[in-house]
Amino acid sequence: ELVEEGRGEGAGPLRFTECQGPAGQHDLSGGGVDRLVLGLPDVVVSELVGLLPRGRGSGESDGHDQRGERQEADGGWRWSKAFHPLGMVRDPRRRRAVNDRFGHFLRRPGGMTGGIVEAFMSTLVIYNPISGAGRALQSATNLERAAADAGLEVVLMPTRAEPPAAWLREPLASHDRLVVVGGDGAVRAAAAEAAHADVPLVHLPAGNENLFAREFEMTDDVDEVVRRLRDGVVQRVDLASAAADGGPAETMVLMASVGFDADVVHDLASKRRGPVRHFSYLLPAIRSFLRFAPAAVHAMVDDVAVPEVGPAIVMIANSRQYACRLDPAARARMDDGRLDLLILPCRGRFGLLRWMFTIFRRRQLEAPRVVYREGRRFRIDFDQPVHWQVDGDPPHHSSVVRRLEIEIESGVLPVLVHPRTA
Repeated sequence: ELVEEGRGEGAGPLRFTECQGPAGQHDLSGGGVDRLVLGLPDVVVSELVGLLPRGRGSGESDGHDQRGERQEADGGWRWSKAFHPLGMVRDPRRRRAVNDRFGHFLRRPGGMTGGIVEAFMSTLVIYNPISGAGRALQSATNLERAAADAGLEVVLMPTRAEPPAAWLREPLASHDRLVVVGGDGAVRAAAAEAAHADVPLVHLPAGNENLFAREFEMTDDVDEVVRRLRDGVVQRVDLASAAADGGPAETMVLMASVGFDADVVHDLASKRRGPVRHFSYLLPAIRSFLRFAPAAVHAMVDDVAVPEVGPAIVMIANSRQYACRLDPAARARMDDGRLDLLILPCRGRFGLLRWMFTIFRRRQLEAPRVVYREGRRFRIDFDQPVHWQVDGDPPHHSSVVRRLEIEIESGVLPVLVHPRTA
C-alpha cells in the first residue's frame, strides 16, 4: 500500500526501519523500510526494487553463500548481487503470487532479524507417464537437463491415478512453481492443487490438443519453458467447479459439454487401450454419430431462465480453445470472471452436420437459432440422462447426468505467462 520515507541510516533514496511481518517473516532490514506491503502491481514492484537500499557495502558477492547472503566482519548481513534472478514474493496476508525479482522474505540465520534473503526458486515437474505415447517422460527429462544447465532446481514426479490432493498437495507445498508435462487432462488434475497452494503453473504440452498450452502460447520447447520459469509473469485466471446431480464437484479448467463430443469421449474411454492419438477418435466418432440423439435442455444463468429450444448440444466454456481449432465458444476468456454458455438447437444427425459445417466456417455465433449467454452460475437440466465431458475427458464422479451445476471461481489459478503476453 505505501512505502514511506524514514529517518534511519542506510544508502539509497529511501530510508527504512526494521519491520517484522506475519509468521516470522521480515519485511526489510534496519537501515531499510518503514513499511513495504507486497501485492502491488508488477510495474510498481519492479520500480520499487530499484529504489531499495542494498544495505552496508557495495553489495558485491564473493560467492560465500549460495542463497545470496553475505555476512560482514561486524556480524551484519547484506545483499549479494549474485542473487538468483528468479523470485516470487507472496503477500503473507493474502497468499497471492506477486511478480518480483528479489526472492522471498526469510528468517535470518542464527536468530538475526530483518533484511531480504534471496531464496532459489524450486520447480516441481509432474509428468503423465502414458501421455503422448511416452513423449511426456522424455520431455520431462529434457526439461530437467535444460533447467540444470540454467542453474534452476527442478524435481520430477509422475502423476498418479488417485485424487491429486492425495499425491500432489504435500510435494507442491515445498515448491514455488509447477510444470505439468502431459495433456489437458494432466493440467486439470493439477490445477486445483496449484490454486490451493497458490503456485504458478506452466504447461509443457505432450498430449493431443493441448488447449491450455495453446491459450497461453506455451510450447514443448524446453528452453522456452526455462525462460518462462526465469522471466515469466504471473497471470491469474479463472477455474470453475461442476457438479452432476448434486454429486461431488469436478474441477473445470477449459470447458464442459453435453452432446456429440461428450459421447465420443465416453465411447473412446470405454475402449481405450494405451495412449490416445488423433486417429483413436475416428471409430468412436462414427459410432457416436450413428446413435446421436440429443436431449431437451432447460437452462438458467445467474438464476435467470434461458428460452427453451428443445433438444440441443450444450457447451459451457471458460476458454475459447477447442479441438482442431474450431473454437465454438469463441468469445470465452479465462480471466474475465465469467463463463460462456453455448446452446446449439439440434434434433438429430442432420442438424449436427449443419452445425459442424457452420462451426467450420466460424459462423456459429451469427446463426439466428444459437443461444449464447455469459454468467457466473449455471444450472442445466436435461429431460433424459446424457453423457458429459470435462476438458476432453470423462468426469471422475459420474458418467451420465440429468442436472449439471457449474460456477466460476474467479482468479484462483496463477499461471506463468511470457512477459510479452501478460
